[in-house]
Amino acid sequence: MSTSVRPPLKVEVPAPTRRSVRWKDGLVLDSPIPRRKGWFNRKGDQLWTNDGLYKPAEPGQDYPEDLADYPDPTVGWMNEVGMIIDLQHRLIPKTPPRSALKRPDTQRRATV
Repeated sequence: MSTSVRPPLKVEVPAPTRRSVRWKDGLVLDSPIPRRKGWFNRKGDQLWTNDGLYKPAEPGQDYPEDLADYPDPTVGWMNEVGMIIDLQHRLIPKTPPRSALKRPDTQRRATV
């Protein structure tokens, strides 16, 4: 009985391939801006109760930059997730997105 010794198998590892796209290890977008928790208006007033009591903005701290996209004090309040309510605490629905489809131009057809 003879035992044969096999040579070790050679495993070839392929060379790393070049990436076909640009690659950045850093963040592409900045971190999201932290939003205030609660109901605020553009002036910086914070709604506290359902009865309409609110904490006014600190003197000299009214109309801060982080509340620039919030509703005016005469319109209503917005929370950190973007829900808007009016001064009577009724939900103001968001406007639907504009249609990407072309609208038929009826006036041009009428004049031709």
